[in-house]
Amino acid sequence: MWYDKDDLRSNESLLAEIGRALNGSDYGIAIFSKAYFGKKWTLGELDGLYALETATRKIIIQIWLDVTVEDVKKIFPMLAGRKAIDGTLPIIQIADEIELIVDSARRAKSVTPFEKIKMKLLHAMELSTADANSSRLLRCTQGVDIIKKALTNAFDSIEPAIAEFARLQPGWNVVRTGIILNHRPCLVVHGPFGITGYVEVSKLDMNYATEMKLHISIRRYVKEPYEESEINEKLFDDSFEPFIVSEDCVKWFREEKTITNPAEFLLEELTRQIATRLAMGKRPK
Repeated sequence: MWYDKDDLRSNESLLAEIGRALNGSDYGIAIFSKAYFGKKWTLGELDGLYALETATRKIIIQIWLDVTVEDVKKIFPMLAGRKAIDGTLPIIQIADEIELIVDSARRAKSVTPFEKIKMKLLHAMELSTADANSSRLLRCTQGVDIIKKALTNAFDSIEPAIAEFARLQPGWNVVRTGIILNHRPCLVVHGPFGITGYVEVSKLDMNYATEMKLHISIRRYVKEPYEESEINEKLFDDSFEPFIVSEDCVKWFREEKTITNPAEFLLEELTRQIATRLAMGKRPK
């Protein structure tokens, strides 16, 4: 790690010292923001990092703070399609994301081409076996029981956190109903700013779960002054299908996204929405 105040010697070229630091770096963490894009020296560093990359060596780790894909495309389109870390996440979670990226790259470097092929074949075989087992369980009452148990455990897991949030900030509350009730929320989490999150089950039969869907949504309900009707704003909406890994584990997937605990996923999205409003200087009503 290089610090300009510690490593830059007097009367030495800043560009030369930065160049040496970039050449000696395994990774460069770039925190993209509107301020970052507005400075020539930060973009110069980014150009330097990008010039050091190859087809098999990616060293730029992006953190997007207050920018969108379109913002990045305008300044550095080559990086817009890459994975980026959400800068609004808690700092500990950002550090964990960086560690995962670095560890993944190191593991990839240490694997030979033959080992990569072998791992892909083994992974494909495991997926085929797991998929067949999940399909079998989804067609019987045992699978329904496993899903209900997994959802119950997931809902139980967030109640202590909700209680702690309610102690720190009024407005938090959780409501639970029967999991077997189709097309009705089985978990409702109320938060400040009129923001409410829902976990809803659909097409779950008593005897099978082959067509089941799990819906996770977040809405904001606000009664503005001098307005007769209440604002009902959709903030998040997604649906997942069950994949039974074992009697004690159910994963929920949609295309490329997979989650293990839908209640924790909902709570993370809720806190992100609320944190965004707090950062904008808003206060709960």
